Amino acid sequence: MLSIKTISRLEKGERDSYPEATIGTAEAMYQWAPGSFDSVLRGGQPDPLVVAPARERNPITTEHAPPTSGERIASWVYVRMRQLGYGEDAIHEFIAAEGLPREPTTVSSVSRIAEVTGASLAEILALLGVEDINAHRNLPPAGGGNVAGGLKS
Repeated sequence: MLSIKTISRLEKGERDSYPEATIGTAEAMYQWAPGSFDSVLRGGQPDPLVVAPARERNPITTEHAPPTSGERIASWVYVRMRQLGYGEDAIHEFIAAEGLPREPTTVSSVSRIAEVTGASLAEILALLGVEDINAHRNLPPAGGGNVAGGLKS
């Protein structure tokens, strides 16, 4: 999430650089491809984020439904890996292995995405709309055991 003040600064071009997490969040918010933010800061145009069609989308939703966070991250990973020189087969193999376009739910899957794309964990988490990973970790209940639905490492 970005504050109103940060969004205002971005839109007015008040600074020459921003933290990676801010850049990732802004690109996701405006549905721009990775690298678009730097292009805009240099006076260029952003590239739209091309959302890869999901294989099995919920039949209740229409093709015009906004992309899920998992679909956005899958598209972002695709564009970022292409920029880094990965081939189509390697990209699709990675996306399939990570279970994308489902939203990554573990710290290790977010770490693997960051590693292959060269992004920081903060940038990946910002793209997923997670401000603080520790706020999303569930501690085991007293007496041990796992809490369902929590992020695991």
